[in-house]
Amino acid sequence: MPTKRPVLPYLALFMGSICLSFSAMFGKWANAPGPVIGFYRIGLATIILFPVFLYRKYKYGVKFPLGILLFPLLGGIFTALDHGTWNSSLRFTSAANAA
Repeated sequence: MPTKRPVLPYLALFMGSICLSFSAMFGKWANAPGPVIGFYRIGLATIILFPVFLYRKYKYGVKFPLGILLFPLLGGIFTALDHGTWNSSLRFTSAANAA
């Protein structure tokens, strides 16, 4: 008897792939400085995911010491810098070459 697979993870994967495919074109068309585009991309993701983080933190009663959160925070900072420089490169070249 085959097992029933949940559809939501596959739908999220598909939508994420579509969004990533169009992100370079939207960044090119925005006519905004690269760090501004990067700020909004990271900022919107943070606003969307932060309530989920808080819900799970309080639901399971997990306490995060600063030492555990240090590396994800550093990863977020470096990702934001990467997005800023990548979005800035869109002004000087095509979306295909900026990757």
